[in-house]
Amino acid sequence: MSVGPFDGNETLPDWRANGSSILNAYIDASFADYTGLTSTAYWFDGCSNIKSVSGTENLTTDNVTDMSSMFNGCANLKSISLNGLNTGKVKSMYGMFWDCSTLRSIDLSGVNTSSVTDMGGMFYYCSSLTELDLTSFNTSHVSNMRYMFEGCSSLTGITVSETGWSTDAVTSGTAMFSGCKN
Repeated sequence: MSVGPFDGNETLPDWRANGSSILNAYIDASFADYTGLTSTAYWFDGCSNIKSVSGTENLTTDNVTDMSSMFNGCANLKSISLNGLNTGKVKSMYGMFWDCSTLRSIDLSGVNTSSVTDMGGMFYYCSSLTELDLTSFNTSHVSNMRYMFEGCSSLTGITVSETGWSTDAVTSGTAMFSGCKN
């Protein structure tokens, strides 16, 4: 099967046709040697019943520029670790965890967001998240934070770095915290 890049319109992952049947995904060690990866956009989009994604340490993401909608609609995914992924060239994380309604834990420690310009809808309707640690985030180039935390109704705290979190470049923050009642 192809690993992309996928644009979500004309090209989608081959496995998407059976996405709702996928319960677990494991990225095995043989994948670590693949350096041609430029996008992980839409990888698990539509995998509504997926419960676990493991082996992300086997992803060589040095050349990835797009992670938009990577886990879009993974409504049964409860936790994910992206710790250690090289995301230094990523420009878009738009809708990355969009509608991951049972997601309770995301390990984003070490995730480099210094090149990201779009975080719109990144955690949109992650209604089971209670805490988010974004201390590794550098948002100095982010222009879109629209709907970033919208619908995160259980969210009680977000930890950010005083030096890394900046909204100076933001041109759209519409409904950024809409529905964050806690």
